[in-house]
Amino acid sequence: MLKTKLDTMNLNCKEGDLAVIVRSQSGNEGKIVRCLRLSTELDINRWANGDVATGPTWVVDPPVPHNLHGQYYCMGRIVGDFRLRPLRDGGGEDEILRLAGRPVPVEKEVLNGVEVLTE
Repeated sequence: MLKTKLDTMNLNCKEGDLAVIVRSQSGNEGKIVRCLRLSTELDINRWANGDVATGPTWVVDPPVPHNLHGQYYCMGRIVGDFRLRPLRDGGGEDEILRLAGRPVPVEKEVLNGVEVLTE
């Protein structure tokens, strides 16, 4: 388990973060979990169910489905840090707004009884 301040500085997530799963072999991409704490050997033996990543892992809530060779077989609470992207309220630019642009106001007008939306 990682215990030093230096070790935790290189992690994607930190304790208490909400995170989205961005890499999964079990179809969990897009699921939101909370990173409860870095996992210990005991956690990995109890909850990893054979899907252990190299590198730091998190105990997450809620549990997520794991599969083996394409078949669902259990709910797991261990997710590798490299599989997660934290959802934090940062002071920087919003990634979605940067990619899609700011929304524009839409006005509604009724023409012959049909609503027409215009920018």
